[in-house]
Amino acid sequence: MRLIKKSLIEYWEIKNVMETYFEEGIIEGRKEGEIKGRKEGEIKGRKEGKIENAKALKELGVSIETIVTAIGLTTEEIERL
Repeated sequence: MRLIKKSLIEYWEIKNVMETYFEEGIIEGRKEGEIKGRKEGEIKGRKEGKIENAKALKELGVSIETIVTAIGLTTEEIERL
C-alpha cells in the first residue's frame, strides 16, 4: 500500500511540474508573439509613412529619381502611386 501511495505522490508531483512548465511556455510564447507583432507593425507603419510621403512629393511634381533617393522606395513602387 505504501508503494502505491508513494507512486501516486510522485505522479502528482511530476504532473504539477509539467503543468507549471507548460503554463510558463504559454506565457513565454505570448510574450514572443507580442514582440514579433509590434516589430511587424512598426515595419508596416514605416512603409506606409514612406508611401504617404512619396505620394505627396509626386503630387508636388518632384522627380521620381529624387523621391527614390529621399524616401528609399523603388522606382516601381513610386510609379504605382
